[in-house]
Amino acid sequence: MPLYGGITLPGHPDLKLTQDIVLRGYRLTTKDLTRFFKHVKWSPDTKKCWMWVGGTTGGYGILMMPGNRTVRANRIACWLLHGPPPEGEFHACHSCDIPSCCNPFHLFWGSRSDNHKDCGRKGRCATQRYPEIVLGSRNPAAILTEKDVLEIRKSSMSRQEAADYYGVSTRTIKAVRCREKWGHI
Repeated sequence: MPLYGGITLPGHPDLKLTQDIVLRGYRLTTKDLTRFFKHVKWSPDTKKCWMWVGGTTGGYGILMMPGNRTVRANRIACWLLHGPPPEGEFHACHSCDIPSCCNPFHLFWGSRSDNHKDCGRKGRCATQRYPEIVLGSRNPAAILTEKDVLEIRKSSMSRQEAADYYGVSTRTIKAVRCREKWGHI
């Protein structure tokens, strides 16, 4: 049975916590959630941002946990409406594009790739705001060419084999294959 017993949380009747929130190996207590909501300036209007008024890092709200751990406030808020993140590396992405917003109706679980695609659809990516940024092999720091990238994506070579062949790291090979890098082609 969840620690919170299916309680209805402040802000909206749809926010009922039916399972424990476990972030970074720490199970949030009712006391932690009470502290969380003390730092959220919420509104009954779910269309408005519910701003985090506590501590921040990089514009994102943070809540201190025992052992000097921090948890991003938007992850707690996203969990309140959408439940735990899916398996894997998922972020609490903002549909409102305001990092300090903790309105769970403005949040969704998404991969890094989902977040970048959302950024691109809204015209918020650096290459859209700063067209002078050079992409691909025209970038003087590029090691790979567009042809190399397409070959890497089609290749059945292991990451290590591809990295050795193209003179890049295995992390770069993974990023190319997952379209975290060279996503424009």
